[in-house]
Amino acid sequence: MASYKIIQTIYSMDSFATLRDKVSAYFSNLGFYVGEDHEDELRENPLIKRWRRDNGCDWRLQCAAIVYPTRSSADMLGSGTLFTLHNNRSTRSAVLVPGAVTRFFSGTPNSISVDTHHFWLGSANWLAGDLAKYLSKEGKHAILLSLDDTVTGVKSNPYLSDEERLLALDAAANAYLPSPASFPALSSSLKSQLGMEVWTALSRSTQEFLISGIVAFDRLDGASTVQLEASGPAILLSKALEDTVVRRLMLPFRRFIASSGTGISSSGDGRLNKLREYALGGQNKKLELGTFASQLAHLATGDTSNLPPAGVAYLAFIQTLSDPDFVQHELADQLLHVTRSFRNPAAHPEVLDFPQLHSYIRLLLGHSGAEGLLPRIVTASKSK
Repeated sequence: MASYKIIQTIYSMDSFATLRDKVSAYFSNLGFYVGEDHEDELRENPLIKRWRRDNGCDWRLQCAAIVYPTRSSADMLGSGTLFTLHNNRSTRSAVLVPGAVTRFFSGTPNSISVDTHHFWLGSANWLAGDLAKYLSKEGKHAILLSLDDTVTGVKSNPYLSDEERLLALDAAANAYLPSPASFPALSSSLKSQLGMEVWTALSRSTQEFLISGIVAFDRLDGASTVQLEASGPAILLSKALEDTVVRRLMLPFRRFIASSGTGISSSGDGRLNKLREYALGGQNKKLELGTFASQLAHLATGDTSNLPPAGVAYLAFIQTLSDPDFVQHELADQLLHVTRSFRNPAAHPEVLDFPQLHSYIRLLLGHSGAEGLLPRIVTASKSK
């Protein structure tokens, strides 16, 4: 199946026989086809019958079908979706279940891989989510729908260091980015939610990360009976936040020090050495959210008289901003909360589920009249 790629996987604690019956019933109810002829209509000739009489495979171990939503040749071109059911409890057919998945279940789940053509996505995206909801109707079995198997695989790889894992996840997240003209309705909605002034103050890359994260969120939204692995969109939202922090609170500080001509003297107090190194240009890589937050936390003390020179310099910098009190006293706690509750779980083997993702979006964008963290940072970091 070289012309196909796995885009989503559904994991279920249903027995393999039950899973076969449910998947067959699902496609029969929808009236799908597996070819152009009327004989291939799945109401008349359901998948369960086809699998029983298929002498080319052992239907107790693995079953597969390429399905099409209509008999139209135009719709069929490249738009078939390959569903493969794996009996993971059989040692003869088990696929590798990622660690992030096995941690979620009390036993070994069976799985359905959902593949689509490289060039035509067809119906695969909505079919995977709809099938997952159908399988979990009775609420007896946990279902996990991985939005992106690449993300799940990276999270579960025990041989990657934290830095390697983050680099791989960044690369995977970048693949979600839409084309510049995509999703005008979503862009309009975000402008309304954040306010035009905040939206236009965000960089193009921040806007794209936000759009991509919300697009991924929308694919999961509504599947309340399905347990979802939501690390992909959480990583995108974290990149949007990080990009905003870098552009509005890190790079301006570096320019502030450069324009002052005085630099930052060294000190035996190493509490803010990373911030100092970054400001002086010795640290070319941006500080990660958690690192930057831990540096800011040293400024939130009531007594700033014993701060090292880097702390004194940053306090002087934020006095040029519209809300220095927020940056000094509140931002560190907010960023540390994001790092511990959302960003780190998204980048490590544990599952980050849909309710966590939903909470993350509400925190970033705001809800019920409460201002979100993203617009708060933009407003607070404006020059006086």
